[in-house]
Amino acid sequence: MVFNNTVTGTTYNTRTIQVSHERSFQAIGEFGICDGTNPIDGNQIPAGQKGAGYPAMGQPGRATDADGDGVFEPSPCYAWNNTLNGEKLNMVLRPWADPKATELQTAHVKEGRDFFNEAPKPEYYKPYTYPHPLQGGREPKSGF
Repeated sequence: MVFNNTVTGTTYNTRTIQVSHERSFQAIGEFGICDGTNPIDGNQIPAGQKGAGYPAMGQPGRATDADGDGVFEPSPCYAWNNTLNGEKLNMVLRPWADPKATELQTAHVKEGRDFFNEAPKPEYYKPYTYPHPLQGGREPKSGF
């Protein structure tokens, strides 16, 4: 969740909020690459096909396998009400210098499914109250 941020100045280089999934195109430590053969991924798209391995462990929009079935449940990223010098600041999929890396990543992570540039439904996310009600400007009472 990235929301209600105001960025000003000229040194914020990317002009976007970037998400990425490097395992789409390179092996990362003991987790390896998401290529349709890695047992830690959902592998709903088989090896040799575009997007092989999807849904992948650790990819944006697929954070956990809460039910233990080997497929990471949807948990999309959201960005809303963010600005850069008064202009909308969107979440995008990071482009890579190597076009093949960008192509492989794009096959796994998609706007409108894994990340959104809009507020989520209220039942999906409720922001914490700020300042937190327990802050109140005084020390908490000790139970000891």
